[in-house]
This record gives sequence, C-alpha cells and structure tokens, in this order.
Amino acid sequence: MKTPWANLEGYPRAIVLAVCVLLVSGGMCGVQAVVANMPKAPGFLLPIFTILGAFELLGIGASALVLVICLVAWPISAGMRRGSKQKSEGE
Repeated sequence: MKTPWANLEGYPRAIVLAVCVLLVSGGMCGVQAVVANMPKAPGFLLPIFTILGAFELLGIGASALVLVICLVAWPISAGMRRGSKQKSEGE
C-alpha cells in the first residue's frame, strides 16, 4: 500500500500531509471524548487524555496553519513562475 503523498512534491505534498494530520487528530479527539464520557471510564484515563489532547490540539492547529499557508502561497508562487516564464519568452 502506497502512502497518498508518494508521488507528490512541494505544496501538494504539504497539503496532503496537513489534511492527514488534521483528520487523524480530529478523529482521535472524538474517540477520546466518547471514551472519557463513558459512565464506567477508569479514573486514570483523564490525565492521560488531557496530555494527549494537548498534543492533538497542537497537531490540529499546526496542520491548519500549514494548510492555510500552503493554500495562499501555492497560487502566488505559480503566478510568479508563470509571469517570469512569459517575461523570458517575450524577450
């Protein structure tokens, strides 16, 4: 089984990785919320879920930031490449 980003480079690869981290972190937050709210949940899970939740929120925030930066920078860099290519062809 190949990874979904095996044949990608640059901004598309960063976007796919960020979306994967975002989906996994969000899913794990949901699983933890369900398990922690069960009536017979063991008491030792709360501190563990708190620590893991902090890492998941950090992952969600970082991947969302990377996603926004890539979605803004990718068209800008493509436009700059296209403009420099047209300029060099016009000379």
